[in-house]
Amino acid sequence: MSTFNDNPNRRVIPRWRNSLIALELGELQPLPVREPTTFTDEETFDERLTEWQANPTLPYASDLLSVAVVLNRFDAVRDAAEFVLSPSVDAPLAARRLANRALSISEEEAPDDSVAGHEQRLRAALARARARLRLYPRDPLVLVDQSRLYALAGRLDKAQDAMRRAVALAPDDRFVLRSAARLNLHQHNPNEALRLLRGSTRTRVDPWLLAAEVAAASVAGKSTRYVREGRRILASDLDPWHLNELASAFGTLEIQDGTKSHARRLFTQALRAPTDNTIAQVQWAERYVPSLTLSADMWKRPRVYEARAWDKYASGHWREAFAASEEWLKDELFASRPALMGTFVSAVLLEDFEASARIARIGLHANPDEQVLRNNLVFALASAGRIDEAEKEASTVRASHLTEIGGQIAWTATRGLLAFRRGRFDEGRSLYMQALDGSKAYTQNHAFAAAFLAREEIIARTPEASGALQRAENNAKTLGSMAVGDLLERLRRLAATLDALRV
Repeated sequence: MSTFNDNPNRRVIPRWRNSLIALELGELQPLPVREPTTFTDEETFDERLTEWQANPTLPYASDLLSVAVVLNRFDAVRDAAEFVLSPSVDAPLAARRLANRALSISEEEAPDDSVAGHEQRLRAALARARARLRLYPRDPLVLVDQSRLYALAGRLDKAQDAMRRAVALAPDDRFVLRSAARLNLHQHNPNEALRLLRGSTRTRVDPWLLAAEVAAASVAGKSTRYVREGRRILASDLDPWHLNELASAFGTLEIQDGTKSHARRLFTQALRAPTDNTIAQVQWAERYVPSLTLSADMWKRPRVYEARAWDKYASGHWREAFAASEEWLKDELFASRPALMGTFVSAVLLEDFEASARIARIGLHANPDEQVLRNNLVFALASAGRIDEAEKEASTVRASHLTEIGGQIAWTATRGLLAFRRGRFDEGRSLYMQALDGSKAYTQNHAFAAAFLAREEIIARTPEASGALQRAENNAKTLGSMAVGDLLERLRRLAATLDALRV
């Protein structure tokens, strides 16, 4: 199983969500519009639900559906959605779109979280997107939403085609440009993302686009072109909501430059009215600027799945970390990082190998070339005893595409796991030793490789089991990793149980 890190180079890359969700979150609002000072949370949802139940009329139904879309809460709004869509109600188009969204999501997500269920939901969503496009062939938002669905399905050629049409129709639209940039970053093409953002005259005056340009430039290894414009905008009297991601992006640049006092000031500005993306960036930045902290109110904001996943992981709450990583994956199905985190936590720390395999397969839909994720699938299947399936998946791993040392170490160790599970102990031990030799400079990878070798020796009840476990414990002593420590504690219990059975 490949270890993962919390990305020491995290950037404020734009989220890419359905246009209706982005609208309800306030990310599509024009700059002069002031956002409300309050924000949507679970308490707001309960209040709107109570109001709707007491007053089943169009205004209350619309308010409830707006909050449901922001919070991804569709479990109790079917009545309101059906009311809005009923022939007797003359609801405006915006309200009807909310109702359609609520009904389609509740039907998609409630019954089945399996891989087959994910595939079925995706096919149904694409069918609906194509139907909408037939009705609105020149609507750039419809095209962007269709592009996103194609990206989720791993059909990137069609995703790019739909996105190019959207950009042609709305070359200066904030949502279109940020989505196009995100698609190109997903395809590891930051230069094209930069070209699109820098090709618009709006980028230098729109803080949302400027934040995206800073992130894309950083991924491309370049400097932002708009430092002066960005500083001017951050010093303006625009509503803090419109400035939060730009302040966060500039704060990240200050961390990279080593000016922590400036970074603290910018992140403090960003937290006045943050998106979930900014909250995740601040949570990442806390290790570099220790005086930064997230208040309790920040965790009540909508869709803070990524930040919560890392927070729970850092505090050793593995089940909560896995649950948050699942929510993060549902929110960003085309992203590989939530899938990598989910597969690791479920397999290594919860020993829920079936859940890990399920997350890996879902993640591979949008990221079929993510070899580390494919390695994690092999690990989960082999650990679950599904050796034939594991070897079949292993045959699809393209080792030459594992460019980072962590992935290479993990793949060598996983091959050792497969050998052990086939009873080829000498071969498996040799592969694990190769992984250990190659990871001496990478303490966490080294500690996990040693622990997994010990696991296989213990399960196989080899004479080397006791020595392998002792070596793994010695490797972990100076690491101070809760994850490694928890794994070793379970291995000690496993060894004691097998010893007792041997008597």
